[in-house]
Amino acid sequence: MAGSKPRIVITAGDPNGIGPEIVLKAIAHERVRDICSPQVVGNPDAIRHCATLCALTSPDESMIVAAGDAPASGWRTGEIDAVAGRAAFESLVAAHRLLADRRADALVTAPWSKEALHLAGAPHVGHTEALAALTGSSNPITLFVCGKLRIAFLTRHLSLSDAIVAITRERVSSFVERLASELTTTIGIARPRIAVAALNPHGGEGGLLGREEIDEIAPAVVAALDSGLNVVGPIPADAVFHEGAEGVHDCVVALYHDQGHIASKTRDFFGTVSLTLGLPYIRTSPDHGTAFDIAGRNKADPESLIRAVELAVELCWKGN
Repeated sequence: MAGSKPRIVITAGDPNGIGPEIVLKAIAHERVRDICSPQVVGNPDAIRHCATLCALTSPDESMIVAAGDAPASGWRTGEIDAVAGRAAFESLVAAHRLLADRRADALVTAPWSKEALHLAGAPHVGHTEALAALTGSSNPITLFVCGKLRIAFLTRHLSLSDAIVAITRERVSSFVERLASELTTTIGIARPRIAVAALNPHGGEGGLLGREEIDEIAPAVVAALDSGLNVVGPIPADAVFHEGAEGVHDCVVALYHDQGHIASKTRDFFGTVSLTLGLPYIRTSPDHGTAFDIAGRNKADPESLIRAVELAVELCWKGN
């Protein structure tokens, strides 16, 4: 890559959602064109169909890597179906092959529908889980980047009740150790300041509002401190994300999905980027979904995808 623009592979996401639209808008934007050489992986007919619906310019055929054997027509824009789910999954597999063969430098994924993937019989619910299986990576970390605020997720796609059961001192301690290492190797923070969010209101109020802080989270933080890591917590969730946004912490550990998503999306919905740590290559994505309600209407904002490309390029140069 030295001396040239990074080669960024962008999956088109679910063909029935806003993925193809925001990809078309992003690759046409000067903020993307000026910093990288993008390639779109997806079903060419679905991409052209989206361009027609949204009155956008279709990319040159040389920019599209065809994936899968989905039908050339019959896309049900705005609807959840198995055909679109299969096409989205096949696009990710094809993009992964490009990265594995070193024909690209980083991966950016447009949103797909977990429900459509399930209908298609795909074996994984989310991009992170699928990429972990494709690359043979052990338990990658999802990191949100929203300005100074970075949020790492202890658990991802679990029900709230299951997530609470998963908050054990062993899991928290191991997670913080892996996170510190990844923040150093991937982001370049020499000794990252990590804060662990509390689970219960006011951090449990000494056990009056729950004992998870006392029994699981605080002992894990002590163990991490004893191993030499720069970590604090548990800090009440209504304060710790604000502190992260102010630069007090380099990263905040969210204990469950919505705890971190609400913090970042409220602060900057279209400015939040998801970065997967622990893969053999860089992978970023916008932090929003398929937005079926506005698909095909030229109303989707590509800002989060553009920022995902910008972060991927930045990390490519750091690792070069």
